Amino acid sequence: MNSVLVSSNNPQCGIADYSRFLRKALEDAGLKITFISLDQCKTTVDFINLAKRLKSVDLVHIQHEWAFFHKNLLWSALNSWLFMHQIKAPLVVTMHELMPSAKGGLFYKLACRLLYYAQRFVFSQADILITHSAQAASFFEGAGINKERIRVMVHPVPEEQIMPLDNDSAQQILEAGDTREVITIFGFVTARKHYSLVLEAIKDLNNCVLLIAGGPHPNDKTGYFECLKNEINRLGLASKVKLYGYVPQAEISHIMSLSKILLVPINDSLGSGSFSFAVAYAKPVIAMDTDYFKNLKEQGFGIELFGYRDGRDLSKKITALLNNPQRREELSILMRRAAQQYSYSKTAQATCQIYRNAVGGRTAE
Repeated sequence: MNSVLVSSNNPQCGIADYSRFLRKALEDAGLKITFISLDQCKTTVDFINLAKRLKSVDLVHIQHEWAFFHKNLLWSALNSWLFMHQIKAPLVVTMHELMPSAKGGLFYKLACRLLYYAQRFVFSQADILITHSAQAASFFEGAGINKERIRVMVHPVPEEQIMPLDNDSAQQILEAGDTREVITIFGFVTARKHYSLVLEAIKDLNNCVLLIAGGPHPNDKTGYFECLKNEINRLGLASKVKLYGYVPQAEISHIMSLSKILLVPINDSLGSGSFSFAVAYAKPVIAMDTDYFKNLKEQGFGIELFGYRDGRDLSKKITALLNNPQRREELSILMRRAAQQYSYSKTAQATCQIYRNAVGGRTAE
């Protein structure tokens, strides 16, 4: 099967990392697959021309994120639809994000709100649509996409990234003699991670320091990272919060070595690459009580949940888990099991079957 994987190749992009891990796992499973980067496309014509170049392949798999197709959501929707429409081969699409809320004038916001509900016209062109959350699957099924064409797959865990924990390098993040426990928010800094809520939760905790291990996403032009730094200083929390900045893959083990607990205060996750690294390193996680993380907890991940947008409950959960090493070890054991169950190699096996189904479905028509 002559298959093509289409995604970004940006070294500072979680979905690009996901694509690299998946491609390697697919190749290890014996599948010949060619990678094509969307980064080369700057205009609508570029996307159309790229799609036309794919006419002779057996299958196309797109890793879809709106920013890959344009920074403006309206143009992104148009480019996404046109690109998929021009592809004549069986098409598999992994949908990583529902269309986000628009920022701009009233007309632009209304237009993007309509597009939010019209996303089905973009993704309905896929022979098979993969999503990492049951909530997104329900959205598209309710929007009219045949549920037989939707697959829910847990976001895979990058097993090849598990490295020995580097305690010596990790200690350099804190000043000598600082014995406080480290709780970490890992990954790109975005408003959807509710840092303000976490700052509220830690302000009265004296036995821990918050490590924000990430920087702004390359596509983020909101200035949120600078706003967060200003808020930390305004609240007088500079001594309790460490801003690490973007974490290259070679330094992830340093961060995980130092971290007793990882926080995932996201309320709208459809699959999180940063969470998958917490699983890979068997770190106990405190996550917001949402349907997505409830489902993961029920599936055996080592997660404690705190009340939805409840900073006080988060503070209590942090204190309780820091004071309970036995419970932290129990959660770590669950994470190790989940890492094996939801590895990229097992995801690749399931993906190969999806490819066969997509091609077989076209042949049967």
